[in-house]
Amino acid sequence: MFRAHDRRAGQARDVFAARCRGARGAGPDRGPGACVGAWIRQNEAMVNDTHPRAAEVQIELLRRATVARRFQLARALSEWTIQLSRRGLCETMPGASELEVGLRFVELHYGPALAARVAAYLAKRSET
Repeated sequence: MFRAHDRRAGQARDVFAARCRGARGAGPDRGPGACVGAWIRQNEAMVNDTHPRAAEVQIELLRRATVARRFQLARALSEWTIQLSRRGLCETMPGASELEVGLRFVELHYGPALAARVAAYLAKRSET
């Protein structure tokens, strides 16, 4: 099941990357914002709860946004996602310390090898 999902996700990434490459420099009316529209079109099943006209307005606003504003939005979304993930871990690990939750977060999102290295580093640092 997961392999099929990973394969579909990989195919979606490939299609999206091709659309983005095609969108860049594809004409005077196409700019970096065209890539945002390509992503939305590629993933419309995930965002289908938005009225089509509202989605068009959102895409246009993202196209017109400065790079700084886009970065700000991406950073805010990343922070929100991390907070939700950590909150979920806290709920599934009642009684766990903040360190335990943090290490589990690293393990889930970056892999067990990095989590072990972080744990070893923190243990060594607490000794000194």
